[in-house]
Amino acid sequence: MLLTLGGSIGSGVVGLLLPQILDSNNEFIWFVVGVVVVTTVSVKNFFLPLHPGRKGRFIYYLCLGVPVAVFLFVTSSEHKILELRNFYGSLYVADREVEYEGEQIQMRYLFNGSINHGQQPQPTSLASFKGSYYGEGS
Repeated sequence: MLLTLGGSIGSGVVGLLLPQILDSNNEFIWFVVGVVVVTTVSVKNFFLPLHPGRKGRFIYYLCLGVPVAVFLFVTSSEHKILELRNFYGSLYVADREVEYEGEQIQMRYLFNGSINHGQQPQPTSLASFKGSYYGEGS
């Protein structure tokens, strides 16, 4: 019963409330910050007293460093051009460099959350490139 209630409250907040407040998926950033804070406090208060010394400090710094490193890697891997949010989720357009026939080209992608809904090469010489699920074999 409480699991259902939590899911309902979470969907309402993410689907109805947050699109009115935020333009992008900023709650992910706050979630990562919260996880790092809670993990740090928990490890410092509960784990370090049980495991003093180098091993305890290593685990403590690992709990701090891994989420921050993952977050920096995920957020810095692409250049977002446009980011929108509505009831159905978040849409964004991002540019990435990819290799195509031995050369690096700029590719523009449309994402709904983590789902790639299409891609388009930026050089006009590749305008006929079929790069998504509407390709040659579909």
